[in-house]
Amino acid sequence: MSFFDARRELVVAGARLHQRGLVAGRQGNLSLRLREGIAITAAGRNKGKLQPADIVLLDPADGRVLRGSAPASSESALHLAVYRARPDLRAVAHAHPPQATGFAAAGLGLENGILPEVEAELGGCPLAPFGRPGGEELADSIRGLILSHDVLLLANHGALAASAESLDHAVDRMEQLESAAQTLLAARLLGGGKRPGNW
Repeated sequence: MSFFDARRELVVAGARLHQRGLVAGRQGNLSLRLREGIAITAAGRNKGKLQPADIVLLDPADGRVLRGSAPASSESALHLAVYRARPDLRAVAHAHPPQATGFAAAGLGLENGILPEVEAELGGCPLAPFGRPGGEELADSIRGLILSHDVLLLANHGALAASAESLDHAVDRMEQLESAAQTLLAARLLGGGKRPGNW
């Protein structure tokens, strides 16, 4: 995929995150691994109003901007840490889905063994420890967990979904994460989720 095509994909994915209520205002960031570098959303952009000029290309080795005139996302270090740890991954979405972020703010991952789709589709969803946003501290917080999980809650700071397939798949996972969080929250309000006896 060329940088030109990647810019279009990132614009579409940003609009989808915004339309689904998974980001508000200027929250979140998206990226794609390309042969020539990492295409990532620029800093401070509303994901529902992205333009191709709001996408920049980073050097995966040192995070320098190779193409584009806008400053890269403040969470570039987070995205680069994912790609460095997992050479198989092609796309990363970081968003702030409300219910899932509520779990993260409460210090909770999504419970295993209650919703089969959390296991089957997301591979579980643990909580990464808090790391200060906007730098290496947040990147450091996910390094161990991303080795064995594609979807993480970030303590007090939203969620991350990655995919070896496509950016569209990473956004699918973010939607599934929020749906699961909504269901588990409802179950908690109704007395707690029940594990099936034969699972």
